[in-house]
Amino acid sequence: MATKLELARLIVAPSDTDADMLYATRIFIGDPFIFLQQNGKRTLVLSDLEIDRAKKNAKADEFVMFSQLEREVQGKAKKAPPYEKVLAHFLTKRGVRRAKVPANFPLGFANEIKQKGIALETSDGLFWPAREKKTAEEIRLLERALRITETGMKRGMEILK
Repeated sequence: MATKLELARLIVAPSDTDADMLYATRIFIGDPFIFLQQNGKRTLVLSDLEIDRAKKNAKADEFVMFSQLEREVQGKAKKAPPYEKVLAHFLTKRGVRRAKVPANFPLGFANEIKQKGIALETSDGLFWPAREKKTAEEIRLLERALRITETGMKRGMEILK
């Protein structure tokens, strides 16, 4: 169980548009998925379509199929449960009592989680403060991207002349 010092971190977002999720997982995925960091362990809950690619490329310790959790919540019901119910079930199953979420965390998800007795705190400022300081590899990649952009702009200007 997470303590105040070991507050679980939770993100539900697509990593192709959410910088916090991309920073946490290091993989581009276009649909929302679940990231949970609890007691130093990083778990991703993903669709069946993305799980194999994530296992090869994502930065995580554990990969869980969303469909398995969905079946657990659905039981014998004919209709699939809403995403937020599956999310709350997952957190309850993991024993999460408190979690930190980014300021843009979806309200509907937060309401369902709180109904299960799980306290949420939003981050003040950056969800991952370490994002402010770039690693040598990140700097190298930024420099490369700038060189490519510069080359493209020069070529575009030549064509337009």
